Amino acid sequence: MKKDHTTGRKLQARKTKRRIFHSAMSLIDDHGYDNVTIEDISTKAGVSVGAFYHYYNSKSDILVELYAQIDNYYLETVTPLLNGSDAFEKIQIYFEYYAMYQIKRGLDHVRLLIGTQPALFVDESRYMYTLFWDIVGKGQEEGSITKKFTVERISIYYFVLARGVLLDWCLHEGSYSLNEKLDEYVEMLKPVFAA
Repeated sequence: MKKDHTTGRKLQARKTKRRIFHSAMSLIDDHGYDNVTIEDISTKAGVSVGAFYHYYNSKSDILVELYAQIDNYYLETVTPLLNGSDAFEKIQIYFEYYAMYQIKRGLDHVRLLIGTQPALFVDESRYMYTLFWDIVGKGQEEGSITKKFTVERISIYYFVLARGVLLDWCLHEGSYSLNEKLDEYVEMLKPVFAA
């Protein structure tokens, strides 16, 4: 019986944390990150400020959670799609889903990611980055990707390109297809890194 009670408390805690997160993201979407306070988030979520601090150490932890969701998206959605393709097909798929995720989240979210936590945006220890390094490394092992450059250097080229296209898309208010533009530029790198 005690086990069921603990499970119920854990489920309630997850629901409360999710409600705080979604309330924060909704407020940030409407008012901008800098214009939202922890008190605003707590009020919208229907919890006390103390409850907010039980789940998050600061407002910026909400963004850490957002990055964790992106990595989870790569783990659960993108990784299973990479089986059976050659390295360059995997790279195309990887960035196709990169673009789709950003489009789904919208311009304001992309600006939020780029502008408020740039260290997390480029943190190469995150799953989405290690997954890409793995794609490139296996491509080198299989002989489709050149070994003239290290895995890290090749990966950096791709991510600088992707972040540049993403930033340009934001600067142009999403006026063109992010997916098509990113696909075009990623395809242009293929002859540079082909074995």
